[in-house]
Amino acid sequence: MQIRLLCVGKLKNKQVAALFEDYIGRLQHYTKAQRIEIKDSNMREEGKLLLKKSENTFRVLLAEDGKEHTSNSFAIFLKNLTEDTSFIIGGPEGVSDEVKKNADETLSLSSMTFPHELARVFLAEQLYRAFTILNKGSYHK
Repeated sequence: MQIRLLCVGKLKNKQVAALFEDYIGRLQHYTKAQRIEIKDSNMREEGKLLLKKSENTFRVLLAEDGKEHTSNSFAIFLKNLTEDTSFIIGGPEGVSDEVKKNADETLSLSSMTFPHELARVFLAEQLYRAFTILNKGSYHK
């Protein structure tokens, strides 16, 4: 399985970007993980690009009204995926209705609100944690 992390906008904070890249690098031990950044514009144009870049994949949209998981249940969710998967993180304004309609699953990282940039780090960390759980690594305690 290949994972794509589709994100609107660039990470501006260097420390946040470094942490995100660290987890993406760690993920490479378990699966091919690709970061794809979509240029900030408007939700309609961003949506077109998000859908194009996620074609032929299982689309998981991150949204505050999505399903919440524990780390263990998220690991099981990943284990049950049988196709390449795109995790979609929209911009600060969210995503277009078209992206919402085409999502196969909607996931929430928390019922709390986080800065847009940190959501990427939290997702990458939880993906890494899930793969260590599935592979009986020592990271998750």
